[in-house]
Amino acid sequence: MTANNENRIIPNLNYPIGFFSILIFIIFFLSLFDVQKGDSLVVLSIIWSVLSSGFIGANVFCNSKKTISLTCGILCLNGFYYFMCGEAFSLFLSVVAAVLLSKFCRDYSFENVFYISVGVCVTLGVIFGLLYDPCLNITRFLANASQGNSFVFAIINDAYSLLFGNAFSDLFYIKDYAGALMIDNKLYSGVIEIFKADKDNPASGTALYMTGRYFANIFLSIGLFTALFSRVRDKYLFSFISAFVLCLMVGNNLAFCLFLIFYNPFIYLAYLMCLGIDSFVCSLIDIRVGFETSASLFEMIKYIDKPIYFLLIGALSSILMYFAAVLVLSKYDLENHRILPKSVRQLTKYLGGEENISGYENGIVYVKNPNLIDVLMLDCLIKENAVTLNTEDYDLIKKYYDS
Repeated sequence: MTANNENRIIPNLNYPIGFFSILIFIIFFLSLFDVQKGDSLVVLSIIWSVLSSGFIGANVFCNSKKTISLTCGILCLNGFYYFMCGEAFSLFLSVVAAVLLSKFCRDYSFENVFYISVGVCVTLGVIFGLLYDPCLNITRFLANASQGNSFVFAIINDAYSLLFGNAFSDLFYIKDYAGALMIDNKLYSGVIEIFKADKDNPASGTALYMTGRYFANIFLSIGLFTALFSRVRDKYLFSFISAFVLCLMVGNNLAFCLFLIFYNPFIYLAYLMCLGIDSFVCSLIDIRVGFETSASLFEMIKYIDKPIYFLLIGALSSILMYFAAVLVLSKYDLENHRILPKSVRQLTKYLGGEENISGYENGIVYVKNPNLIDVLMLDCLIKENAVTLNTEDYDLIKKYYDS
């Protein structure tokens, strides 16, 4: 029996994540010719809104007019947010808004879907825009709290970038939270600027704040690719491969993290923990591998520091990530997990768990191990692997496992 994935978001995001990865690659290529980063982030946010809400709406509504209405609403959310604070809206929150709106408006008419979507999204855009400045204060507090702590920085930076944008990382990479140095009688602030000014003698901030990006984009991604490929290749090959290649070649793990968090958030949490450990170890050993644009495979080869230690830690981190992902999937395999009502979960438990049920027909449930059945709690008749339930219990099993 297979799980019912109707309520999972990732099937709707397979093609959006794949197209989005290709788009990031194209914009990265154009950025080499001085296309402004700020403009590209806004373009990415808008196109992601169209892709994600379009596919989600098409799946939920099965109606093109309602889908277009939902997409217009999410675009309004992005537009009003940008108008209020001049920043691109969160890619993660765009998906959340699209999912909640589509579920809420599923049974409404086209006109009502349009009015509700646009009205709610305009309101949310204004509210989030007004909250932007107060949230910056929280961002600065987090930046102060994580200064000098590579483990905390790596986790907050990766999660914050996915959920809310680049405001946190910019404080370190571009502005002055990573300290300032006088190099050749010029003052440089922000880790990237300091690194670019003196590549031969990178400051300690490179080890604290920059080196971990290579593990996020390369080594941990390789470990996850190895662990997940056989599981995702039949359903999500396009998004998974494109996001993985983007990590390695461009040094942008945004699409990869979007895939992880919607495929299995527990794997994403394991990814963050492994990233924090890697960053801490590199800081401890003082490995300083900086980057000018992104932590890609090409820049790693160009700026690698202490290659033996660095590659050894990288190989170990790939192995650690692989086993962490396998462990998570053994406990929380959402691909094969079904959301059932309490009464069905209880009945399944009495039958020895979902893994113990091998099939059912004509009022009989077949189990793999009859010794696992709780005969004290279950009204049944057992004959070898065949369990005859009362009509009510059998109908419950059939109803929810057939769906």
